[in-house]
Amino acid sequence: MKHATTNKTAPPSKFLRKGLCCPDCGPMGIVLLDHCEGNQICNNCGRVLESHMISDEQEWRSFNTESSGGAGSDRNRVGEALDHWTESQVSATTFLGGGKRLQQIQESTSVSNQQDRLLRQAFVQLRSIAECFGLQEHTMERAKEIAKDLQLAGHLKGRCNTLNMLAVTYLACREASLFRTVKELIVYDRSLTERDLARSINKLKKFLPHRGAAFFESASQLLDRFCSRLSLSTNLCSVAEHAVEKACNIVTTAHRPTSMAAGVLFLIVQIFTLEGSDEKMPSISDIARVCSVGEHTVRRTFRELLPIATRILPANFQSQHYEGIQRVLELKK
Repeated sequence: MKHATTNKTAPPSKFLRKGLCCPDCGPMGIVLLDHCEGNQICNNCGRVLESHMISDEQEWRSFNTESSGGAGSDRNRVGEALDHWTESQVSATTFLGGGKRLQQIQESTSVSNQQDRLLRQAFVQLRSIAECFGLQEHTMERAKEIAKDLQLAGHLKGRCNTLNMLAVTYLACREASLFRTVKELIVYDRSLTERDLARSINKLKKFLPHRGAAFFESASQLLDRFCSRLSLSTNLCSVAEHAVEKACNIVTTAHRPTSMAAGVLFLIVQIFTLEGSDEKMPSISDIARVCSVGEHTVRRTFRELLPIATRILPANFQSQHYEGIQRVLELKK
């Protein structure tokens, strides 16, 4: 009587490793290669014969024929990922040998890459700056667009350095309503000064007068970042935002958003300090450093806010800190 035998489904030939057998199963085991994990596995017992192997397949794959509806797949080796901001949408692969026609194709490819070389160099700088400051992708795309405009205007050559790319980042942040001050940006490179970066920004504005326009800019947008750096609570941040919005509508003299934010923060800190609060408050030097203004600017803005303190502070905050507010108001006498 013959015993029934069950035949396992044969694996595809591309996964088979010819000439290899499992040391435990012998000829009964079929050795397969997992291209995703780089492992040699026995099909019979599951033993891993070798792991982390180097794949002998092609490194890249082109999906141009599949996306265009062509028959079959093109597995030719292709170059680096394409960027829609660059004009050359061809492979960067270098041809070795071949006839005259192949050499002409290579030369035309090299010329096209030379036109985009400056743009790619600028993108590398911008990517490094974006990673340093944690900028989001939409801000990065605006920076690339500004760099592309510089290239089209013929002003990108010689300006792919850190200084000019920081200026491009400054304009991109303004357009994205993600305000970064000049003093914050020069932290990326300590060898640069605020004067150098400001001069570079002004030059870019002359070349591209339509770029870098902020749709809205107010001190309340800066307070979240300032309060976080000063280790202030979210409750105090909400009070400061309310006070800044009221103060901007009442104060008639011109103030930069950073100076107005610094004056409001110092006002709130003084209220807590004079009423003897146990909560640790930042000093005026800390506020001036975080807001990128001078201490005299903080004091001058603070004195202008004293007469309208009761009009800009929230009502519930005034009821909770009545004693501290009265002591602060005595300073103007």
